[in-house]
Amino acid sequence: AVVPSIRDAFIRRFRHVAEEEQSKYGIPASIVLGNALLISKGGESGLVQQGLNFFGLECTPDWQGAKVEIEGKCYRYYETAWMSFRDHSLYITTGQYSATTELKGKDFATWAIQLEELGFHPCTNYSLQVLEVIQKYKLDQWDK
Repeated sequence: AVVPSIRDAFIRRFRHVAEEEQSKYGIPASIVLGNALLISKGGESGLVQQGLNFFGLECTPDWQGAKVEIEGKCYRYYETAWMSFRDHSLYITTGQYSATTELKGKDFATWAIQLEELGFHPCTNYSLQVLEVIQKYKLDQWDK
């Protein structure tokens, strides 16, 4: 579990970025924040510490950016947190996840289920976990 003060600071820091990504890409701000909070453990994960990667995005064959290797896996490295958030938006609206573009205007639960069905994150019950984070911390209050 994420320490409350760290969690609250994380939400304050990235709320507006999530709202911006929603405006530009149609992804609910709650999904952006929920993903980041869950996957990065409130910004405390090793992947954030070593590569500013808040979403656990692995290298893909077409990835041209910097890389960081952790436990034998190649992950995308970002120079800024904002770059990680923007790449997350591009990542889940293109390629194998492009079906999400048809979800614009849909609620966060629909997005969470679709992302799990498309294999966005390898954890078990991804959609339930991200929905729990969204609901527990009322992240949907910033959805437009």
